[in-house]
This record gives sequence, C-alpha cells and structure tokens, in this order.
Amino acid sequence: MISVLYVDDEPSLLDSTKISLEKKHGFSVDTARSANDALKLLKTHEYDIIISDYQMPDMDGIEFLKLLRSSGNTIPFIIFTGRGREEVVVDALNAGADSYIVKGGDPRVLFLDLAQKIEQIVIRRKMEWELRYSNTLLSTQQEVTLDGILVVSDDGTIISYNRQFVDMWGLPQEIIATKSSERVIQSMLHKLSDPVTFRVRMKHLLDHRDAISRDEIPLLDGRTLDRYTAPMAGPDGPYYGRIWYFRDTTEQKRAKDALISARNELEQKVTERTAELNRINESLTAEIALRRSVEKTLTVSLHEKEVLLREVHHRVKNNLQIITSLLNLQSRHIHDENVLAAIKESQNRIRTISIVHEKLYRSHNLSDIDLEDYLRFIVTNLFHFYGVDQVTVLLDVNIKDITVDINRAIPLGLIVNELVTNALKYAFPDSRNGCITLAVQSDDSALTLIVGDNGIGIPEHLDWKNTASLGLQLVIMLVEQLDGNIELTRNQGTVYTVTMPKIVK
Repeated sequence: MISVLYVDDEPSLLDSTKISLEKKHGFSVDTARSANDALKLLKTHEYDIIISDYQMPDMDGIEFLKLLRSSGNTIPFIIFTGRGREEVVVDALNAGADSYIVKGGDPRVLFLDLAQKIEQIVIRRKMEWELRYSNTLLSTQQEVTLDGILVVSDDGTIISYNRQFVDMWGLPQEIIATKSSERVIQSMLHKLSDPVTFRVRMKHLLDHRDAISRDEIPLLDGRTLDRYTAPMAGPDGPYYGRIWYFRDTTEQKRAKDALISARNELEQKVTERTAELNRINESLTAEIALRRSVEKTLTVSLHEKEVLLREVHHRVKNNLQIITSLLNLQSRHIHDENVLAAIKESQNRIRTISIVHEKLYRSHNLSDIDLEDYLRFIVTNLFHFYGVDQVTVLLDVNIKDITVDINRAIPLGLIVNELVTNALKYAFPDSRNGCITLAVQSDDSALTLIVGDNGIGIPEHLDWKNTASLGLQLVIMLVEQLDGNIELTRNQGTVYTVTMPKIVK
C-alpha cells in the first residue's frame, strides 16, 4: 500500500482527495493544513510521497519543498498549482519536485491523473532506489572481494574493474585509464612466466564467445594466479562481453605442494615402516616357531623329568619299606624289650619319611605336599601303632591350607612323630583319658608348629633339652636344621611350640 501525505489549506479539497485516493485506489492518506503541520507529521511517520498545494499561509509549497531538500529529504514530491502559473511549475521542478498537478476541471479526471502520477512516481523512485542499491552492492562486492575483476565489452573496451585487479597486476594508472583491454593485456604479458601460452589462450577465448575457462597462471615474481572467465550474456541471448576473475593462489599452491610433499614423505615412511614391520613380523614368526619348538622340547623334557622324579619317589618309598621290613624280620630274633622298642620307633621314623615320598609320588604337585593331610596321616598311624583308642585320647588338628616342600615336610613329620610318640607313651598312664593337640599357624614371616597334650606333664626338675632320650635329641636337632627354636610349656600338660622362618616362594 502506498502511503501519501497531502498538504493543503482547503479543507474541502483535502477531504475529497483523501476519500478518492483511499477508496478508489487503495492508498493510505494522511492530511495536513499547513507545511508546519506536515513537518510535524514527518518527524513521526514515513510516507512514500508528498502532495502539496502551492498557495498556503505561512509557507508555500515551494518553500516547503526547498526546506525538505535542504535537510536531505529526497521523498517524491508533487505540487498542486492553479492554471496559468507556469512559473510556479518551473520553480517547483527546479527545487526538486517530481511532478505537478494543475487544479481545476473535472474532479474525477483530476483525481485519476493524480493517482496515476502517484503510482508512476513511487514505482519509478523504488526502481531507482533498487538500481542504486544494486549498483552500490555490486561495486562494494567488487572492491571487497579478494579477486581481481576485469569486465571487457564485445569491442574490447574495459567496462569495469576493481582496485584488487590493478594492484594484483601492478598496472600503471595511465594504462588502465585508456579503457583498452589490448593495452592492459600487453602490460600483463611482461609479468608472465609463459606469455606465449597466455596470449594463445586469450585469443581462443575471445574467438569462442561461449567458452568458460579456468587456468593457472605462473608469474615471474613467483606468484601463481588462478584465472576464471565466462561470457556475459543477457536473458534473451545477446552477447555483451566477457568477465575475468583473477585470484592469488600462491599460498594455497605452496601449501598444497607442501602437503603433497609431506604426504609423499609420509607414504615413503609408511612404506619403509611397513617393510620394517614385515621384517620384524618375519623375525617374530621365526622366534615364535623357535619358542614353540623349545617349549615342546621343554614340555617333553619336563614330562620325562616328572616321570623320573615320580619314579625316584616311588623307589625311595619302596626302599624305605624294604628297610622297615628288614627291621621287622630282624626284630623276630630279638628278645630284649628295649631293643625291640628302639627298632619299632625306628620303623615309625622310617615310615614317617616314607609317607612324604608316597604322597609326592601320588600328588599332581611334585614339589609341595598338604601339611594337614600329611601330619594327620602320621598321627593316625601312631594311634594305631600304639593301640590307642581315639575315643580315649582325642586328636585335635588345626591346620588349614598350608603346604610345604620336601625339605621341610620330612623334618616336620619327624618332629611330630617324636613328640606325639612321647605323648602316647608317657602322658596318659593307666589308660587315662586325654587329648592331643596338633596345630600349625602361618603368617607373613614365620611358621609355627604346636604339639601339646593335657596329660601328666614333664617333671619340673627334668632338663628336657639335655635328656638321654633319643626322640627329644632328634627333635632339637631337626629344629636347628630348620633354623627355628622350640619352647616347652608345662602348664596343665605339655605343649611344645616350634617356630621357624617362613620360606617365601
């Protein structure tokens, strides 16, 4: 909708003109009865056009127009004047009026003429503004772009160029001022690494109007320009000329060349590294094959050694049993009870050693044995040997998840054999009831063996470490062999505590 400000001191004409323009032509019309009233409206409203009467009190229409133009306001302006006032029309046009209307005659014709002029002037002013905007936008775009732009007409005349083009090619002002594309090209040829090819390419493009081209142009100063050109043709097909774009791609080309060089270098390194990895892989494959062969050999060897070791344990056990049997045969010809007792005790000691080899022979682990199972087996055999009913003498074993190697198993077994034998022989005379306790405790640094009973105990005056008993002497010797120490507690029975350093595997 076109907005109109109509200024006139005649109320009847104001009203009729407003009604006609709004109802018949769809305009939006504000009215003012003086130039001063109109100036007030212009401070708060925007209009597409002003219609002003010439003759008005205080300030006539031309003075109003001049005031607007002097303030920089370029709004379209139509002046109303009476017949025979041509000098007013001339003054109005000279002051910047866009058109005039002569009052009088048929009002319908007057209002129709006025409406047509309003539409023509507003549309023309809008088109002028859009053209001016487009030209300004195009000019601004040409100047702010990084591209050098040259526009040449069909006859070789330079139509347009920008500052970037002149600076890029270092063109003298007197050359570019000639508007001659030929002279500009001649000046450009002196800066090219290959002027002949450039010239041939230019001629080809000028001879082929529809051609679109993009080329890379090397310069003598080391720069590289990217050139793009296309024809200018109107929507209906006429040829107007050709536009050329030049962009300095020196840094991009250097970066691209550096990237290509780096990529080639990287590919070379990757190739070398791949070859090296292949060599390493081949070496590793050979090493793995060798290790597998060695592992297979070691497995076979280990299996053979395991079989041999089991056979050794088995033969040692058998030999110890043979010794036990020989002692048993020998005891049949001995009638001295003391000697017979000594032989029996020796048989128990040999049996204790034999048990270790028996358990290692039957175990999956040829280096360690379960201490609880081993010691419980020894003590149970002693109970049977001495004919002790376990209902009469209880056995309390407290050993959990402790294993020892053969070097400790045999001494520990012999110590338990001697101490439990003494308890069974002397702690419960006259078939007394009692309890024998066997416990082993382990911490981070020590292994503790406890063998005790609640029998009659050892007399206080007896020096148990210097006794003539072979069993206790053997116990003390075995404790020293284990780098341990042994203590005796005589409170409510007899308790031996053997402490030895723990072997950390």
